[in-house]
Amino acid sequence: MSNKMREQFETWQVESGRTDPYWFQPGYSWNEATQSYSMHAIQEDWACWKASRSVIVVELPQPAEDSALMDANEVRAAIHAAGIRTK
Repeated sequence: MSNKMREQFETWQVESGRTDPYWFQPGYSWNEATQSYSMHAIQEDWACWKASRSVIVVELPQPAEDSALMDANEVRAAIHAAGIRTK
């Protein structure tokens, strides 16, 4: 999983009040070698977070017959239809 996704998870943990920011100090609870958190409750939440993202599938529109490109609005619509926000 990406560092960006882990950062989003940690932000959610703190903003939702589930975890004190203290636990996410660099090098404190995340073990790069094992790719896991030292605190059991955070590790369980992390496993659920990853699982929730691994099942997301977005069916993208087919490109036009004469092009390899997809329409950006159609792609956004497909992503939104899957319940995912875009920027």
